[in-house]
Amino acid sequence: MASIAGPDGARRLEVTGKANKSRTIPIDPALEEVLAAYQVSRAARFPGHDLDHPATALLVDTRGHRLASHQIPHKGIP
Repeated sequence: MASIAGPDGARRLEVTGKANKSRTIPIDPALEEVLAAYQVSRAARFPGHDLDHPATALLVDTRGHRLASHQIPHKGIP
């Protein structure tokens, strides 16, 4: 997944928002650990996913399909 970049402790997440505009946001070191554990788990559950390919989604549902925007809660998040 090419959407996470930067050195340990200073990683940034590239997201695509409204109007397909790309943005980078800093991620907390604690989130880095969670994402790393998620990637290990995901690789075990979906061995056919190429996690190094830039078009591979960061988050997938229980069937391994890319999450749609309506599946991700966003209202009320500070």
